[in-house]
Amino acid sequence: MRVVVKYFFTLFVVFGFLENLHSQTGALSFLKKVDVSPLPLKVSTTGLAAGSEQAFESQSKYSKHFPLEINLKKTLMVFRMIPPGTFYRGSLKTEKGRRPDEALRKSVMSKSFYMGAFEVTQEQWQAVMGKNPSKFKGEGSLPVENVTWEESIAFCRKLEQLEGLERGTISLPTENQWEYACKAGSRTAFYTGNDSLDKAGWFYKNSGNKMLNEFTKEGLASNNCRTKLVGQKQPNAFGLYDMHGNVWEWCLDLYSPKKSYRNVRGGGWNVKSEYCRSALRRYNLPKKGHSSIGLRLVFYHNQKAARAAVQPSTQGNNTFTGIFQNRSVLGKAKAISKYRASQQGQQSLLKSLRWLKSVQNPDGSWGVTKKAAYTGFASLAFMAYGENGNSEEFGLTLKKAIDWMKNSKLDTITSMGYTHAIKSIAIAEAYMLTKDQDLFESLKENIEVIIEGQQTNGSYDYRYRAESTRQDLSFAAWNYQALRVAYYAAENHLEVQKSISKAIKWLKMATKKLDGFPYSIKGNSSFTASKHTMRAAGTYSLQIFGEGSASEIKNDIKVISVEDSKQLNFENCPNECLYGWYYATQAMFNAGGRSWESWNKKIQKVLIENQSNEGYWEYPGKYHGDAKDDVTNRVYATSLSALMLTTPYRYTIPEKLNLR
Repeated sequence: MRVVVKYFFTLFVVFGFLENLHSQTGALSFLKKVDVSPLPLKVSTTGLAAGSEQAFESQSKYSKHFPLEINLKKTLMVFRMIPPGTFYRGSLKTEKGRRPDEALRKSVMSKSFYMGAFEVTQEQWQAVMGKNPSKFKGEGSLPVENVTWEESIAFCRKLEQLEGLERGTISLPTENQWEYACKAGSRTAFYTGNDSLDKAGWFYKNSGNKMLNEFTKEGLASNNCRTKLVGQKQPNAFGLYDMHGNVWEWCLDLYSPKKSYRNVRGGGWNVKSEYCRSALRRYNLPKKGHSSIGLRLVFYHNQKAARAAVQPSTQGNNTFTGIFQNRSVLGKAKAISKYRASQQGQQSLLKSLRWLKSVQNPDGSWGVTKKAAYTGFASLAFMAYGENGNSEEFGLTLKKAIDWMKNSKLDTITSMGYTHAIKSIAIAEAYMLTKDQDLFESLKENIEVIIEGQQTNGSYDYRYRAESTRQDLSFAAWNYQALRVAYYAAENHLEVQKSISKAIKWLKMATKKLDGFPYSIKGNSSFTASKHTMRAAGTYSLQIFGEGSASEIKNDIKVISVEDSKQLNFENCPNECLYGWYYATQAMFNAGGRSWESWNKKIQKVLIENQSNEGYWEYPGKYHGDAKDDVTNRVYATSLSALMLTTPYRYTIPEKLNLR
């Protein structure tokens, strides 16, 4: 068996997965106060207007000098790099809705800048200004609105102070910048073409309960038309969302030298599509806000100093791919909006990672005993957040941890073998992110144990006793997670696919026996009772293998979302609660819809409210987290809690696997 496994892993390497991961941060002085996505989300130009492909290529080429994505550390604002270039401002005479002030003229953008990928959200405004003036308040990343131009200028100044940036770093865009960034190479009414706006923006027809066919103020009100979560429509070639519709966006300049009106661009939720065109210019009094007016920001870097300091990046167009594609700055921000992860929850997450960094052992590990498990857990939390070994704040922390795991010996005895399974998940993820050849050797060695230690029926018993008749779902679930990541690391690995196929059959059999997942089975007749932890672990295990629609877990999903969610509290939680909540949070995310919305709202609240001021969590309930020292227990609890808060972007929703 070992020979077969080695053969397939060798094929995997030979067929081209050897590229190295490089950072784009270099020595850019202007990036000291921001985070840089090492692997930005690639924006597709499919469905965009002519000229978009050239704009995308220009941006990609210029990313050799500046990172494609940056985000502010405290407010999590995401900015996309806009390269210099030439464009035609205004509109063609044939464009529907064209106005007299849209004369077509050539314009040059001589310097690059960064522009917000999204409108400023209500949470971000609240964090900076201490209040939320919006009419359409709600959960998730809704754009802030009902703000004046003067308030927007004040917001820029306070944001700079909060983020520790130099004055003048943050600004409203000029009209020229806004239109150039919006068009992103296109010369049509919208960056998706001249036809329907539905793909790219929110306007009166699609911002309510149903599609409106006629524009009236009464119709808008009765149809509940309003703002929508940012980032839900198709972005343009520069990776900017909602440039058409949702809310009008303040610009820096005057509409006319003779009047005090300030420009607003892009259209809003309450207007016809022709008012959302790239070239349309409108205005508003600087002291007056409206429920359809918000803002988007520009981030300026020191061009001269940056050019002197930067070294060309070798990263090119590499991206977070496959199940990791949401971990880039832009991908993460979009997922945070789409799946309603609160900014407060993300701040709790960042606080917890800083605490984990502070208690890391000098050799790169965590914990006193069972180091492989605790180091695996903590490493997974950093990687899920989108970190790599070159990241500014946590790069060294993660690199030391990965090196420790890479050099640690196999251990299938400690903690009944759980330590090996957990470490294997972390090593598999680290290899996928870095393509480090030494990690490959470690991955190969670790996965061999998991494949050979699987029972013929597809389950596992402690210490990988393949010949045992005892089947343990708790232990099996951690090994299933390792197999899942190994599948994506090497899709053509036949032995991994065989192990997954057997696992799926066993999981479906196990839940049918008791009408719920048991903790363990002895032989073919002795079953332990189902409980919340195994219900969640079994459901998640089938989901990650692409069996999310299996009839065997429909009732379990319902029980988790309705009954188990009632136990989401620290003061009187069930035994092994964080362990069960870890699985349940991911299971509900994969289930989606109301199951996720209800669970997500509660789990974020309970985690935020029970985090210590230092950033760690204590393990509530009985069992698990039972190390002899408090710090190790806290590492366990904090890692699980952090992973729950990364759920919206840790992995993509699992798809059906191609098993042979």
